[in-house]
Amino acid sequence: MSEKYTEEQKTLIMLYGDLLGSPLSPAEKTDFKRSLVASDGDIEAAVSTLSLDESAKVRDLLAKGLKLSLELEKLGQRGIFVLFPEAGEGGRLKDFFASEPPILFAVGDRSLLDDEGAAVYWLLADFKAAGCGGIFLADRALDALLREGEVVDAVRLGRALLVSDLAKAPATIKHSPSAAAGRDGAGLADCGGAGLAGRPEKRVFISGSRSQRSIPKAAQDSLDAIIKQGIGILIGDSDKGVDSEIIDFLRVPLYERVTLYTIFSSPRVKPEPGWSVRSIKADASLKSQQRQMAKDRAMANDADWGMALFNPIEKNRYGALQVSSGTLRNTIQMLIQGKVVKFFYVFEGEMACRNLKKLDDLESLIAGYESERLSNSEVELILSAKGVSPDDDAAQVKSKKIMAKYRSLLKDEKKLAGSNDGGTAACEQSAQQGSSKEPAHHGELVQPSLFDLD
Repeated sequence: MSEKYTEEQKTLIMLYGDLLGSPLSPAEKTDFKRSLVASDGDIEAAVSTLSLDESAKVRDLLAKGLKLSLELEKLGQRGIFVLFPEAGEGGRLKDFFASEPPILFAVGDRSLLDDEGAAVYWLLADFKAAGCGGIFLADRALDALLREGEVVDAVRLGRALLVSDLAKAPATIKHSPSAAAGRDGAGLADCGGAGLAGRPEKRVFISGSRSQRSIPKAAQDSLDAIIKQGIGILIGDSDKGVDSEIIDFLRVPLYERVTLYTIFSSPRVKPEPGWSVRSIKADASLKSQQRQMAKDRAMANDADWGMALFNPIEKNRYGALQVSSGTLRNTIQMLIQGKVVKFFYVFEGEMACRNLKKLDDLESLIAGYESERLSNSEVELILSAKGVSPDDDAAQVKSKKIMAKYRSLLKDEKKLAGSNDGGTAACEQSAQQGSSKEPAHHGELVQPSLFDLD
């Protein structure tokens, strides 16, 4: 039997769920929620303060009342119902989500919400290992979970409750909630209102150039350490370069804690069973590269730290020198956010690695290229590039090219960070940190037998 919802509840489902076409993005939901608070709950007044695109999107969703009724009927037939945390249903779970969702989709034993001893899980492997008992924050679409035999049996027997802020996609989990202090299946009461079975999953964003066709042994050792520690991996869906090589590395033997990010309806590479896929919606009018940048930014925001494989410089198809700007940009973004990046790079023909903790670490590393001893083949490559004189100092050309790209990207990121609430102070602090030019310690290969980023 389907649940009955008030008109106000239906409005929340329309705006904060994903049952209708073109749902609001997380940023748009935040904008609307802020506008709604400022207008004392007056929806029409809130909509009028949004941008033209956002207001049109909200009005379009609000006009789909009939479709919503049909979607809610379909959910009811599968036993899925909607919780309203602000009304007290599932409120204790809100700290597990990336934002405080006004609605939650659920299926299973509702009484578990009132059981302060109920364990909370967010990885299917952990949930199954515990016998599928307790509350599971869905790491995939609810429909997909309801095709898992063990999960279905637990739901039917009243031993489990599946919860998500989205019905058709994986839940947007906050992987490091401050309230989630519980360990090893701790109940909700054991950690101040939020429990977590097992260690909170940390996540690393791995990035690198599309032109790089192999993963160095040192980076493979770090990947092995990441896997051993059960760290979640966020990776793009490129079928070339570092993305492709890392993905292949994770397939055999299969590592499940992987999320593929894509700007398309489905990723360009085939995900393995158990992997999550996150589709990043970017303005369709943007060029492909700009949309891919939005995807990379989402991964940087979602991750706890980064791992970058930097290809310093190469000659492009037009014969000019180019820097791996995407990898450099991702590193800058994470350092501005105060996130450590394990940075692999080639210096004097050898693979080196440094743990970057602030912008001045990256800038001093780049400054060190000025004194690099280049091989004859690299000198020839640089001096034969378009716009470079045969009389130039190849190391100086390389260093200046990389530093110029770094400063350009940093300037862009400072503008962007300054346009966000609270971003200015953080960015100014990072910029001050980036002014130092201490000598870089190149050539010292950090042995990454452990992924030692705290």
